[in-house]
Amino acid sequence: MKKATILTTVLFLASFAFTTQGYAQDSGQMTVSAEVLRTVNITNVTDLNFGEVLPDVDKDHTDAGLFTITGAAGYDIDLSWNQGPADLQFNSSTLAISWDIKYGNDNGSLAGTWESPWAVLTSETLSGTIAVGGDGNFYVEVGGTVEPLDDQAAGSYEVELDLNVVYSETQSYSDPG
Repeated sequence: MKKATILTTVLFLASFAFTTQGYAQDSGQMTVSAEVLRTVNITNVTDLNFGEVLPDVDKDHTDAGLFTITGAAGYDIDLSWNQGPADLQFNSSTLAISWDIKYGNDNGSLAGTWESPWAVLTSETLSGTIAVGGDGNFYVEVGGTVEPLDDQAAGSYEVELDLNVVYSETQSYSDPG
């Protein structure tokens, strides 16, 4: 019997060694999430073509070139051009051009004016934001006037304009509604 009592006492004391004392405890949960925005894309809808030009006669564009940009509605975008020649080129000759670049969220009424395609257009350089419109579209219209000299060399003059678009790193959301 003494063995049974000792065994019971040892087992009773051993049970405390493997038991944790209960304190008031609580736990909490949170959900971590992220929404990936739709990719910002740019499409050249039409090129700017002045057609035939006479020497020493300035010619305005009749149909402007147009880029359409699609992205997440209400988010700022930064636009920049790859640096290229400021004028149209043919062999070693240049044809001067005065740029007329407009932009906005409504293709029917482009309110913004961009003086030079070589200027970087960001939300920081404008007094406002460049936000993709409520439908997720933004437009850049490229026009201008070519200014040939009286002794302008005959030929087909061109320049490539590469427009780059990214979501602004200093992102702010503007309700497009």
